[in-house]
Amino acid sequence: MELALNAAQFSYTAAEKPQLSVDALSLSSGTHWALVGPNGSGKSTLLQLLAGRFAPQQGLLTLDGNTFGQDLQPSQFFQQVAFASQDAEASIVASLIEDEVAFGPRNLGLAPTLVQQRVRAALNAVGLGSIASHRTDALSGGQLQRLQLAGLLALHPQFLLLDEVTSSLNAAAAQTIRQLLYKGDPAACGQLLSTHDIVEVCQAQQVVLMYEGRIQRVLSPQQLFEDEALWCLMGYHRSFLGQAARALALTHKPVAAITNPKSCIQAWHQACFPVPSMPSHATSHPAPEGLTLHKVTLASETGVLLKDVSFSVPAGQITLLLGASGAGKTCTCRVAAGLLAADKGQASLQGMPVKAGMVAYSAQRSEDMLFCDQVAEDVAYGPRLAGLSGEALRMRVEEALAAVGLDESLALRSPYELSGGQRRKAALAAVIAQQAPALICDEPCANLDPQGVVQVVKALAAQASAGAAVLVTTHDPEPWLQVAHQAVILETGAVIWQGSPYELVAQAPLASSAAGEPLSLRLRRQLAAGRESHPAKLQSLSNSPNTGEGAL
Repeated sequence: MELALNAAQFSYTAAEKPQLSVDALSLSSGTHWALVGPNGSGKSTLLQLLAGRFAPQQGLLTLDGNTFGQDLQPSQFFQQVAFASQDAEASIVASLIEDEVAFGPRNLGLAPTLVQQRVRAALNAVGLGSIASHRTDALSGGQLQRLQLAGLLALHPQFLLLDEVTSSLNAAAAQTIRQLLYKGDPAACGQLLSTHDIVEVCQAQQVVLMYEGRIQRVLSPQQLFEDEALWCLMGYHRSFLGQAARALALTHKPVAAITNPKSCIQAWHQACFPVPSMPSHATSHPAPEGLTLHKVTLASETGVLLKDVSFSVPAGQITLLLGASGAGKTCTCRVAAGLLAADKGQASLQGMPVKAGMVAYSAQRSEDMLFCDQVAEDVAYGPRLAGLSGEALRMRVEEALAAVGLDESLALRSPYELSGGQRRKAALAAVIAQQAPALICDEPCANLDPQGVVQVVKALAAQASAGAAVLVTTHDPEPWLQVAHQAVILETGAVIWQGSPYELVAQAPLASSAAGEPLSLRLRRQLAAGRESHPAKLQSLSNSPNTGEGAL
């Protein structure tokens, strides 16, 4: 079976120039392709066109030669083609997990016993089988992503169009989903996965490269990482794993070996890339008091959410909050921001109990943070409430947008005209513009391209340097290692580990946690171990001129 889009053009507005133009793209059953490109390049729009969610102003969408809306009715098309949105929460229609997954099969008119079989199989496949009777509004962002995918799997479609379905997953969960998609029952489907994840790019059969609303190339992952211009165009030179994939390609090893640390390390040295340094040890001098959680306990009707959570985020420092989806990170953030009352314990800022409005808070779902007609108005909202006006307000907005790398041409656009990554940047700019004494950012780098990750890390590091206490939740601590001061790991609502970024890499506490250790941390630790074993040899490699622009 083949899904195809031909001679298609699409615009969200009546602009003369189409915002997306596709000459031809076809996807066959059993193929697993990655869709890559910077934020705002048109990836989500392309997926929605292929999924029949948007109708192109010109061109044809066909399934096995039958034209959507003409030879093929929508009801027939949607039985075969399933789409997962970047915003998983927006797709939820039921209050219970099992009912959410059953929604699609029931609408197909399947027998109740068959519906239940499909529901159980799909939930078990994504790791949610044990909580099938729980409420959907109690799920974390990562659990919502897995739930959305389960709903699609229960339909047994021929094609899966997936928009960043692992962006909010911890390392272990993301690996489970990759194994399911590539080697489980869905492997027979045609798959097109929009992603910024280097592992997913390397393991795809083909890569569709988007840039400025156009498909620039369809090529193999090997070709992508061999081509320095394309490698840089995608921003992969700014990613640690992007560097590792480039090293594999330069040394004529398959980039699919990205998950094999031994192959990556050999390639890294053979390519003469400089060995990345380990993060700094924790400083011994005391830091000014910032944001503190003391014995915070929180429960709900489903059980205990947080258990005696205690840690501090000193002023002028960045603290990383890590853990698996559902570990309690977002609940911790909401208590720390004064948005959720703890049953026991308290959150304090500079010795005073935290109240709503004292801490600048960026939610995991950026759509929840944006409510004005224009991006600039959203960013100005907090400073204006604090009394800022006129030229000072205008400059504050411009500085915040520039800090996160959001082009000034987008300032007067509606937030809902932006891509998912651009909306996340807009929400972060609104937080930064407040210049609060403490900032809490829940997954600030989710859905961002490599360049965007660098910009956001730099922007929040600047806030810490200016004296703010900064708390960041993330499933990928690697980009933060050189700017963070400490890390805290949560598991089932309790703190199980605290330490410096150096100790996070050297001691590998994530490896034994439910979250799992990201590949990037494992590679960094093993590269550093090689440096210590062969310092003279590696020093000569580090001084080699053939290191490439983004070598870390």
